[in-house]
Amino acid sequence: MQLALKEAHELQSQPAAVLEKLKPLVDELSVMYRTKTLSAEASRVFQEALLLQARAQGGRLAPEPEIVASLRQILLLNPRVTPDSFNPREQALVERVRAIESGTLVLRTDPAGCSVVYLAEDLGTTPLEIPLVAGTYRLRLRKQGYRDRELEVVIRTDETILMEVALRRSLVEVPPPINIPNVNVAVNGRSFGPRITGFSESPLNYH
Repeated sequence: MQLALKEAHELQSQPAAVLEKLKPLVDELSVMYRTKTLSAEASRVFQEALLLQARAQGGRLAPEPEIVASLRQILLLNPRVTPDSFNPREQALVERVRAIESGTLVLRTDPAGCSVVYLAEDLGTTPLEIPLVAGTYRLRLRKQGYRDRELEVVIRTDETILMEVALRRSLVEVPPPINIPNVNVAVNGRSFGPRITGFSESPLNYH
């Protein structure tokens, strides 16, 4: 993938050659995206390939919808992509897509303060309200001390989706104190009562 991308970069003065070089790569990555097998690194390659494709399409004077489709896919891969990633014409097209093809995700979690990750990009922490271009997103929620939680969210234009999600605590193994008699063991406020401890004592498993 990286080699095809490098060769496409070297052909930027020849838009037709760039498009020809990128087509197999973009097709392969598109299949990975649709089948939800796109890794974080492949996502970054895909974004770069799509930006090169959009610029080559512009150089070939392709119809505007073709260029917009390439830029829209970048927004699906990276909702937080910054304006400085684009030239002025591209920025205008990106903002148009965001304005007319976006819905809103409102995400609340118990506990709050979970990181929301999408294709290795950090979208923020909960409670989170974020505009997203219409499409399907597989999100991962992370918080220290809790199990990761995956969500699949379908965003539709001009709709607000409210999701409230609870995370489960990670399994914690607590080794008991050694050779201290009558110890009262408590984990997260839950008391396990006095214990006579010793080397044969088994750990406590707690969710």
